[in-house]
Amino acid sequence: MRLESMGRCALGGVLLAIFAATARAQAPSPSDFSCPPDAPRLMVLGSYHMDNPGQDARNIEADDVLTPKRQKEIAEVLDRLAPFAPTKVAIEGAFVGSTWPARYLSYRKGEYKLGRNEIEQIGLRLAERMNLARVHPVDFAMWMDGRVPAEIGEARPRPSPSPSAPAEPETPRSVPEVFREMEALVTGGKATVLEILRYANSERFMREDHATYIRGLRPDPYSNELYGATNPVTNWYKRNLRIFTNLYRISEPGDRILLLIGSGHLSILRRLAIDAPDVCLVDAETYLK
Repeated sequence: MRLESMGRCALGGVLLAIFAATARAQAPSPSDFSCPPDAPRLMVLGSYHMDNPGQDARNIEADDVLTPKRQKEIAEVLDRLAPFAPTKVAIEGAFVGSTWPARYLSYRKGEYKLGRNEIEQIGLRLAERMNLARVHPVDFAMWMDGRVPAEIGEARPRPSPSPSAPAEPETPRSVPEVFREMEALVTGGKATVLEILRYANSERFMREDHATYIRGLRPDPYSNELYGATNPVTNWYKRNLRIFTNLYRISEPGDRILLLIGSGHLSILRRLAIDAPDVCLVDAETYLK
């Protein structure tokens, strides 16, 4: 009787392990929950900045995407994204006062030559390929210190140090591994645009990139401002929350929206889409394979 019980327990353990493995294999992704048939489908496609605007905390100098080689690679990316069949293309342009919609109309008429910006090379080209009447800027452009672009002035140059003053030793900043890997992909010349986008939209990159913002919440023990470290991250979240509100503004039942945006926004916007009961997140990785 004891041996039989042990055998049953062992068999039960095996069956339980098989059931658990099957459940993991068949478990729905977060985007499968609370997804009504007429809810807008949202794909958030993270990109690197192709035209080197130099406005990020860490900037990567991308090569010229207008070369024949890069143009062919971007065409391949568009081939991968087209089956999603977006009904709207949303872009990282100001929701109020953006010039991108007018540029898109000029481009469709053959009156505007596309530049190096990823909005043009991916966003406008994809919208034109889908024969969409317009593109939809959804950004609320602001800096992490809370200012909007109109409040940004020219920086005053620092005075030159006295020749007799001892030079201050440089302290190397710790750069997360994923940033070094991304920089190597973008600047190395060997990775294709598709491969770079695959990396930028990978779970590992999103998680470790977002961790840099979370680390920014650590209080500064040498500051008398209680939340001086938290405020910039608060403004980053504020910007993304407003972007999501603008996505709601442009969405209609049954829409298929592709949002093209800097990869640093991915974790927050994807999390909002997963938790939203009336939005269905579509995984960009599925289309970039």
